[in-house]
Amino acid sequence: MADTACQADSCSGHGSCDDGSGALVCTCDAGYAGDACDACAAGYHDDGSGACVADTTCQADSCSGNGSCDDSSGAVVCTCDTGYAGDACESCAPGYVDDGTGTCVENDSPHPAGWADPAQHGAAAKNADLDCRTCHGAGLTGQGDAPSCDSCHANGWRTNCTFCHGGQDNQTGAPPVDLSGRSLTSEQTVGAHTTHVTGANHMTYDCDQCHIKPTDVLSPGHLFDATPGVAELNFSGGLSAAGSYDGPGCSSLYCHGNGRGDNGSVAAYTGTIDTCTACHPAPPNSGHHQVGSHVNAGCRACHNAVAGANNTIIGPELHVNGNKDVELRSGGTYNANTGSCNPSCHGTRTW
Repeated sequence: MADTACQADSCSGHGSCDDGSGALVCTCDAGYAGDACDACAAGYHDDGSGACVADTTCQADSCSGNGSCDDSSGAVVCTCDTGYAGDACESCAPGYVDDGTGTCVENDSPHPAGWADPAQHGAAAKNADLDCRTCHGAGLTGQGDAPSCDSCHANGWRTNCTFCHGGQDNQTGAPPVDLSGRSLTSEQTVGAHTTHVTGANHMTYDCDQCHIKPTDVLSPGHLFDATPGVAELNFSGGLSAAGSYDGPGCSSLYCHGNGRGDNGSVAAYTGTIDTCTACHPAPPNSGHHQVGSHVNAGCRACHNAVAGANNTIIGPELHVNGNKDVELRSGGTYNANTGSCNPSCHGTRTW
């Protein structure tokens, strides 16, 4: 005999029951249908546990990009590509490992799982934990069963400095980041690199001011040398050819000096230079800089293309560039050979 009064299971637990009319009437929850709410409504399907869930359709990422998708049953069903497993093909099948980039490869490589991740083999190469040339050949073009490094790395990687370091503040290759991925300027390996290569108050300096600049990853003294992880300082190709580096700072420099010899120094590469007097007196104590009206004339009186009002640098490419760039604001000329000038303020004088 049919129930005439609502019971606990009258609507299968998926709706509300009303027996006020003398007969059971179920109002089904969303997704359910039938007199007793015992079936799935259109647009819903049984998830296998008796619960009705909304039909899903295949999306671009339904199978994680590692399989084919079928939603004809009202649910997404993935058929995984070789090497992949999981309802969404999101993991590696037995016998396969993630190479570090999300790709599942057969676990028969001499390298550990995840080796393709630059954080693993890149660090090992830069710190000389392993020498890539041992397996991949002297030119890294492959030998035996080992492929060419060019087969995995993007075109141009050999000459792209930012492939191993730099790239955060600019694309010169100067840190940050350093070989270990660090970016704090308090790190000696990061320090004032950005300030030097961007040139806010001086000409922009290339790497060859302080290093022997390599042309590619195999350049002598670069990646594969006797001092792995160390960027040797060599000033011979720059403005401070007599310069030396003693750990925290540099000395015998043209830069950081008064511009009249290799007398500059900086105590720590991690420090900052934010005033003129950090490098030389203002005005400098050379020539007639501190004679008569020159003392209060301001730099732009004689270096009009370099300095502006309040001695601000307006022509950084002309500052600390190895030259004495004289442009008289009041008119007249300067003869670098004789050291004489003829501005309107005092006529011809020898500096």
